[in-house]
Formats: sequence, structure tokens, C-alpha cells
Amino acid sequence: AEDWTFAADQFVKKFPDKVIVH
Repeated sequence: AEDWTFAADQFVKKFPDKVIVH
């Protein structure tokens, strides 16, 4: 259930510029 939060966190780490896009 929280797997998406982990994936999102990893994504933000890889693409910090994309963090603006929620």
C-alpha cells in the first residue's frame, strides 16, 4: 500500500526537478 510512496521517493531522488509535478 505504501509501495508507491517508496517509488515516488526514489523518483524524486533521481529527478529532483520533477518534484514540482505532483
